[in-house]
Amino acid sequence: MMYNYLKLDDETQIAYSDPQEDGTVRIAVERPVDGGFDAAFCSLPLCQWHDTEGFTREELNFLTDIVRNNAPLIYRLSREAGKGSLHFANQVVTPPPTPTVALRVAENGPKGYIRPRYADRSATVPRT
Repeated sequence: MMYNYLKLDDETQIAYSDPQEDGTVRIAVERPVDGGFDAAFCSLPLCQWHDTEGFTREELNFLTDIVRNNAPLIYRLSREAGKGSLHFANQVVTPPPTPTVALRVAENGPKGYIRPRYADRSATVPRT
């Protein structure tokens, strides 16, 4: 199962999977375009892109930075999501999804600076 992680200003959506048996987490990136989507896929921890369509090398490098910089949080959310489904008498009960995090690139910040903006206002920004 895939879960939304963040949405960039250009409507690019990044999603992550439940943990896989080999310990990896699948990452899917989609961007709407006329008549469909640009798409790219990778797995953490290697973050090597495959099945890419419509993204330039520069855009993939930018996405790699985002995914690698957020890998610890993505792993944690993936583990929590993987534990989240409970099975009762052939019915699956799933807790509400984690809040979607939307990122926007600050126009006046340094190149590549990203400021998190949480879609769910009740969520707090973790302090590091």
